[in-house]
Amino acid sequence: MSSEQKNQVPISRLYGFLLAFLLCSVALVARAVNLQVMETEFLQGQGEARFMREVEIPTRRGNIVDRAGEPLAVSTPVDSVWVNPTELLQTPEDIDPLAKALDLNADEIERRLNQRSGCMTLAEIAAATGATEEAVKSRLRYALARLREALDDG
Repeated sequence: MSSEQKNQVPISRLYGFLLAFLLCSVALVARAVNLQVMETEFLQGQGEARFMREVEIPTRRGNIVDRAGEPLAVSTPVDSVWVNPTELLQTPEDIDPLAKALDLNADEIERRLNQRSGCMTLAEIAAATGATEEAVKSRLRYALARLREALDDG
């Protein structure tokens, strides 16, 4: 045999490799179409389930004390409710359910949302509503429980 015949690859081997490459390419395209077109809703639901959820953080931090053991800072558990003022003001019909859940005046909530951005402290809510801070805490706990129930039911 000559050296040219030894270096020549059989044509069937080339066709076999080309066929395997085409089959893999078709399988990848078919899987991509399946994921993008057929299973779109399912996969979007799975993504939202992983991203949009409530995570409870049960940690309680310890107190910070000086070398004599006197507390410098004490951790106190606090319930809080917050809203994005810009988003809430875009859908004013959502203010009434929030006001009912918090047992507050809807007009006062809307006025405060228009007045400033950011959070309100318990003292600010108490001053705005004319209630005591303890009453506001109680209302927030109650509203938070009702919101959790509504989210669990929905």
